[in-house]
Amino acid sequence: MRVDHEWLWQALRLGQHDLVTSLAPREFDWKSCHPLYGTPLMATVHNAVLCHGGKQEEERMHELIRWLMAMGADPRSVANRAEAMSVGLPPSPPGPGWKVYDDNGHIWWQYDGMLGLFWCEDSKKTDSDSYSCPGGDPCMKVMAEEHTGHSAISLVLAIKRKLDLWNPMYRKYSERIDKLASVFTTSSLTLSDNLMLINRHIVQTWSNALGNLSSADVELQAADSSSVWAHSLVLCSASEFFKAALSSPMREGQTQKIPSNVSEEALRHLVSLIYTGCPDKEHPMSIHLEALDLAHRWQLDHLVDALETKLVKELPDITRLELKDQLQLIDGALEQAVLKRLPRLRSTCHRLVTQEQRLKDAALRGELGTVACKDLAGVVREVAGTKRKKSTLELT
Repeated sequence: MRVDHEWLWQALRLGQHDLVTSLAPREFDWKSCHPLYGTPLMATVHNAVLCHGGKQEEERMHELIRWLMAMGADPRSVANRAEAMSVGLPPSPPGPGWKVYDDNGHIWWQYDGMLGLFWCEDSKKTDSDSYSCPGGDPCMKVMAEEHTGHSAISLVLAIKRKLDLWNPMYRKYSERIDKLASVFTTSSLTLSDNLMLINRHIVQTWSNALGNLSSADVELQAADSSSVWAHSLVLCSASEFFKAALSSPMREGQTQKIPSNVSEEALRHLVSLIYTGCPDKEHPMSIHLEALDLAHRWQLDHLVDALETKLVKELPDITRLELKDQLQLIDGALEQAVLKRLPRLRSTCHRLVTQEQRLKDAALRGELGTVACKDLAGVVREVAGTKRKKSTLELT
């Protein structure tokens, strides 16, 4: 059976952070199910629990999983049919992944499949203690958990139950699952049911409401003193900031005018998001950054998250721009990410700078703003030091 973007599913299974976050097609459906792996998050579970690369690999897996959830992957989504298995021993031979060998009458089996490498004696095919793994930790003596009927959450909990019941020596894997479950809980802002399909007529209804200037009673002012009119009922329902400002005895409450320091385009973009959840039109990243800054100041947390997600998806495309434009966008994005504590946006900026030589050189020369340079200093020096060390070893 042919599956679209098969390479992406394999990269998810192997925990290929950079490959997934940099090259995943924009049209990819993060709520889809693969006939083998299940949901995108389920595909990551095996590698996220085993983490043969240690703590550093574990942190990278968590970062990847947070990114997937920001793109719309839901840890609660159930795969009704998914043939893959995760964490443990494969089913007894014969079966997929198994080959039988005859060494002068000594019959034994070897498994080389998605669960790793295993072998067993032909006479002990049903005895899980007869399996072993080459190198590393001792082989995990529990049967792998099949993905069918599971969500990412129920899959890791089922694996944890087996590990806790079987042997205390598996405690480190059980602890990794606890951390993984905690990562899933961070999806409440970026995923949840806010990422739902909305009938276009509903969007149009709220767009019409925004356009009804005869009943608009609040004047939002852009930096150039141009105005965007809105309705106090809608604004106060969207944010505690508006509720306090428009009912206060201060100037904003008396005049029903709220100033801002962003362009009219960014202001209209943000107001459209408040009303419809959709942009009024396509905007450049610079406008998204302005809107993000204003959304944060106006305590529109759900729109801060939505705009961060938009920037995380679009920032990798800046490599097509002129260097000065790249630097301007990276500088603005990283400053927002640091000051507003937006970890996904900050991680995306770090990755771009460390992977793009021109950006890295510019950062080393101090051509970014104060906040960005300070935040990147350690990251860029570490990458440069690693490459110098590698070059020295190669010469030696």
